[in-house]
Amino acid sequence: MRSRKRRLAAIALVLVLGVLAALAPIRPANAASKVRLSKTSLTFKSDKAKAQTITVKGIKKSNIKEMTIQNYAETYISVKQKGKNKIVVKPLRSSDDITSPIYVTVEFKKPIKGDYRAYLSVEKLKVKGKSKIAVKTADELASLLPHCTRNRWTYYLANDIDMTGRGFINYSYADLNIDGKGHKIISDGPVFGEFSGKMKNVIFECNYDIAPSKNSIVNELLSSYKEIAPVLQLETGSTMTGCKSTGTIKINFDEDLEDSNITVAGLLGTNDYTSKVVGCKSEVDISITGADKYKIHALWVGGIVATNNNNAELRESEFAGKITVDYNWPSVGGICQFNDTAGKIYDCLMTGAVNSGQDYPCAAIVANGSGEFCLVERVLSIGSADAQIFSRVVDEDDVENKQLPAFKDVYYLTSKADAVKYRDKAFEIPGVHGITETELLAQATFEGFDFTKVWEMGANGPKLRNVID
Repeated sequence: MRSRKRRLAAIALVLVLGVLAALAPIRPANAASKVRLSKTSLTFKSDKAKAQTITVKGIKKSNIKEMTIQNYAETYISVKQKGKNKIVVKPLRSSDDITSPIYVTVEFKKPIKGDYRAYLSVEKLKVKGKSKIAVKTADELASLLPHCTRNRWTYYLANDIDMTGRGFINYSYADLNIDGKGHKIISDGPVFGEFSGKMKNVIFECNYDIAPSKNSIVNELLSSYKEIAPVLQLETGSTMTGCKSTGTIKINFDEDLEDSNITVAGLLGTNDYTSKVVGCKSEVDISITGADKYKIHALWVGGIVATNNNNAELRESEFAGKITVDYNWPSVGGICQFNDTAGKIYDCLMTGAVNSGQDYPCAAIVANGSGEFCLVERVLSIGSADAQIFSRVVDEDDVENKQLPAFKDVYYLTSKADAVKYRDKAFEIPGVHGITETELLAQATFEGFDFTKVWEMGANGPKLRNVID
């Protein structure tokens, strides 16, 4: 009797368990948990940090048929598959805001919850610190990537780069940082058009032999930008520090350019809207011919910078080249052609030569500009020029009514040329001092000059401490 009851109880228990089993969902034996990544966010302390490994969880390796990786953040990180279920992520470039994810697709041999694949992602990525990126070729220089978070990347020249025949590059609104490391960029025309960011320690070797009829790129450049210089324009708030230009810029105007106003500069065409040029040097020899024969409305030439405008600054820089212009009405300044609209020139030195050979004189320092908020301070000219300081059309009324830039502690050698001159008439202006060779060698002569950090006395008079040799 008892045995029968036990058998009935066992049968009932089996029936109950059978019903419960029928009601429960059917799961494959290997579906222990949801398929997932061990990490869905990654942070690296720098671009030199060690690689991190992500593992696919919730599935046996034996059930993984294939894993596919899509790395949309390849600019910042590299991703490699390791084995069947691991991903190795290595930092490349810094960024605090990487918006591009890593997508991972895992395909199963046997279904999990009825699915044969899982779609996974790593969407929070960050590489802290700053990155230094080598630029080795002309192609690399012409295709630099701007960075959305400023000052995170610095591109540096790993060797000299020849840009001959390539035309100029525009990096407008790109916020680039470029360190030349003292290497050269060799070119037969402008290298940068509009440049936004920070540029330092670049040497521009100029081999310009320009005639509009010979070169369609240059002709287009003269017809549109109407500027010739290693760098045409600095964008708002940009800086150029410790740069240098060498070589020659030779221009022969051999055809009409639609009554154009042409600007030429040894280093930078337009320094504008709070941009700064600091500690730079131009040794370029500029030679211009043929402008009188063709329709060139105006010709503006600056040894370092052509136009210094709108609170832009040119400071601690030197012109040591030569400018020769065969044109009757040029506007030529050894340091700067046009300093206007609160443009500022501080602590600059002119040791080169500027000459037009025509009635309209070239100036050693500034050719043109107006208004007392345009400053020219602590500047020395010991080079040769038609007029040492200023050469714009000027008379006594301009001086009295403060229509000229404001000059302060500006010195020139009286043995070289007159200070301010238009045709055969010279003018005196406040803040400008003519000195002799003997006074040039005496530090006490130069009021306002900082001989501790900016200037130092050399064998031939004051020279700038922070200008590249």
